Amino acid sequence: MEEGNGEFKTFYTRCKDIAVKELRRIKITAGDWGVPPGEYDLAESYCADDTCDCRKVMINFVEVKPPHRVFATIGYGWESVDFYTEWLFGEKEIAKDLAGAYLEMGGPQSQYSQAFLDIFKSRLTDEYKETIQRHYNLFKKSK
Repeated sequence: MEEGNGEFKTFYTRCKDIAVKELRRIKITAGDWGVPPGEYDLAESYCADDTCDCRKVMINFVEVKPPHRVFATIGYGWESVDFYTEWLFGEKEIAKDLAGAYLEMGGPQSQYSQAFLDIFKSRLTDEYKETIQRHYNLFKKSK
């Protein structure tokens, strides 16, 4: 079944076992980063359009405790500006925004979104980048 229109679906919808096993969770203690203390899951979503190869992820910072609010939606594109410029048929200004980590315009945000973006950038190790890319490939191959 082909899904389209650039719709993003959670990694969990296609790769449940891996999503549960490899879910990232961070703990923020009082005073850290200026965000509410607590634990947050980093829930990944990928483009469900089978014809799209955007090579990006949307990550929601979701509080673990109820009511499970989404505090930020981070977009992360791991390819170069040149890749996204070509993918966007020459739209270099937009491509600059897609390369790297940014606040995703189409996702839920809060007054803490910028701080959560800073937290994400500080936790974006080479190992985490590889995990995101592996999850993207697994998501794209499973339907």
